[in-house]
Amino acid sequence: MGKRQFLTRMELPGERGIIYDRKGALLAGNSLGFNLYQSGPVSDPRGALARLGISPKPMGDKKAILLARGLSPESAEGLSGVKGIFMRPGSPRFYPLGDATRGLVGAVGHDGVGLSGAELLFDKWLSGESGYEIFLRTADGNPIAIPGVSGKLAESGHDIYLTIDADLEDFAFSAIKATVEDTRAKKGFVLVLDPSTGEVLAIAQYPPSERIYALTDPYEPGSTLKPLIMAKALELGLINLSDSVPIGQEKLRVGKHFIGDVERFPGGLSWRDALIHSSNRAMAYLGLKLGPKNIYEVLRRFGLLSPTGICLPGEWAPKSEKPSRWSMIRTANSGMGQGVMVTGIGMAMAFCAIANRGELLAPRIIKRMALGGEVKEFPERIVVRRAVSPEICDTIRELMIGVVEEGTGRKAKIEGISIAGKTGTAQKPDPVSGGYSESRVIASFVGFFPALSPRYLIYVVVDEPETAHYGGDVAAPCFRKIALFLINRDYGLLAMEGS
Repeated sequence: MGKRQFLTRMELPGERGIIYDRKGALLAGNSLGFNLYQSGPVSDPRGALARLGISPKPMGDKKAILLARGLSPESAEGLSGVKGIFMRPGSPRFYPLGDATRGLVGAVGHDGVGLSGAELLFDKWLSGESGYEIFLRTADGNPIAIPGVSGKLAESGHDIYLTIDADLEDFAFSAIKATVEDTRAKKGFVLVLDPSTGEVLAIAQYPPSERIYALTDPYEPGSTLKPLIMAKALELGLINLSDSVPIGQEKLRVGKHFIGDVERFPGGLSWRDALIHSSNRAMAYLGLKLGPKNIYEVLRRFGLLSPTGICLPGEWAPKSEKPSRWSMIRTANSGMGQGVMVTGIGMAMAFCAIANRGELLAPRIIKRMALGGEVKEFPERIVVRRAVSPEICDTIRELMIGVVEEGTGRKAKIEGISIAGKTGTAQKPDPVSGGYSESRVIASFVGFFPALSPRYLIYVVVDEPETAHYGGDVAAPCFRKIALFLINRDYGLLAMEGS
């Protein structure tokens, strides 16, 4: 009876594992702080606990209840004067890159459980094993250590190494932040990947959010889809790039709808020009020529009709839809990148397939894990399927080089290095009219370099820019800024191009 009344078994949480980038730079670590325990009825007249989002619990037969882990010294200091609680040393989580990794790395709650991002996904491995300690409980509920009484030491969680490059992540965040603010856009994101392995090197977004826009927010890609549509037409032998597009000078009529171009082509245009200068009329015509089944098949093969399976929470799953139900205007729109819903990570992986000559890869976010004294390495690359032949990819790459050298992507051009890219300006659906908005667009640019032996793929997407409209004006300069950062840092890229 004396033991039950005076001895307290108190849980000692294990320290959470560390999250590092690919080179060992800190992304999420532990600092000095406090764990908060309840030892009896709580008296909190000033509501200090409520302000921290912490609620007292019914005691029952327990003599000590863990209320919160890892309180900062500032939070702990604000609890002075609250009766029925006590504190012991703990480890608050901290994130050196702050908002730059909020969605990617995530956060941990007061209970020590991951709430979002990598903290949620890898919570099972990051969480340590709790131990316990036996204390003498005083009349007012406070614990006193008893020398020689046995307990169990807590064990730390496993350390995780992500594929992320911390320096690149930080720079990409500043670049997309500047782009969103300068264009007064709603939001934007940047993905940087190694197209040969599928490793995600950066996921940056602005405004900061626990939601990862590139996974959770589907959108219509617009003209960035055109290279994939043309790849299918070339595969089937439906077109020759040097041939003229047989559509004349007028707007393309599809039923009661009319499709026009931003640029005029008074001398006509070839199929090569159609992609380099992003002709909506030509690609809509090509969409009709391919038909729904072929468009559906190329979307499937490039992975755009299913989740990528990236190891991060919240990825949007496309709805299953039979192409036999597509109308003529839906088919035409699909040829120019409208009427098709995608995610950022899905589009990035599709273009990694073009860059690596045809292999659709699974995106990789975890590089290795430290399991006690052992290190578990994860597969370097995971091939989902072959999306298209190497020869078709080589042709599409040359067309994308033309986009940057002479077409709509000239603002992504960097002297001395060959870049393959494609712009996109997708009108957003108008829920009122049922058609497409004239002013609200998704502006984007996807590109990889060095074009002949790609080391980096960068995909920039900006939602509803106001001061500029087109992907070549909004997203291409952001791509160029990030590409220059990588080239200056990894000067060997220029040597690879023979510059």
